[in-house]
Amino acid sequence: MKDRQFTLWFLSENDGKQRSFQFSKFFLTFILIFGIIIFLLATFGFWQVLSQESLLQELNKLNKYKDRTDVLLNELNAEKLVMEENLENSIRSFFSDDGEVLPINPPVNGIVTKGIEKNGKKIIHSGIDIAAEFGAKIISPLDGFVVFSGVSEKFENLVVISHTHGVYSLYGHNKENLVNERDFVRSGQKIATVGKSENSEGPHLHFEMWKNDEILDPRNFIELYKTRDVSIK
Repeated sequence: MKDRQFTLWFLSENDGKQRSFQFSKFFLTFILIFGIIIFLLATFGFWQVLSQESLLQELNKLNKYKDRTDVLLNELNAEKLVMEENLENSIRSFFSDDGEVLPINPPVNGIVTKGIEKNGKKIIHSGIDIAAEFGAKIISPLDGFVVFSGVSEKFENLVVISHTHGVYSLYGHNKENLVNERDFVRSGQKIATVGKSENSEGPHLHFEMWKNDEILDPRNFIELYKTRDVSIK
């Protein structure tokens, strides 16, 4: 039969007396398990304190982000309201009461060298080419919202701006685009610089305007291009 008792001896250095204590195997096992439980509880509690501190720090960061986001949203909403009002005013000045297009500012100071070309219902050239100095500034003739600013296969650097009432303007062959997608732009704001396409003889802006899905000829409402038009009719 195996011994189920354990004896713990203590020897005094002063009087040399010995003291002994006997423990059962069950008691030692209980003490060991209890100690492990206490250790685990202490470790868990310490981890909880550290986790709570970490969570508090994260919460503080989130609150800072929230405050910053609220400020940005308030600024964006305020800017959006102002831009929407400006857009409506700009469109009212762009169209007359009977829907006719009124004169607006030219996007670039130059000479029209190529106009809109059609062959029956087929569109060969959907805008006008305006010869201008390389790197000259291109402005938006109306307030609007940039829906595209990037590189296209046909127009290289390209900017497309959306205006209200289904009006879109397109600026192609740019040397550099100066606005990004989702930017609000104001009338007269610089949006790009004049570049040169691979197949052209000189720098120019390819400029298009559309209302819904119908082409608008910019020469009909930009006075400068009426007097500086050398394209073949």
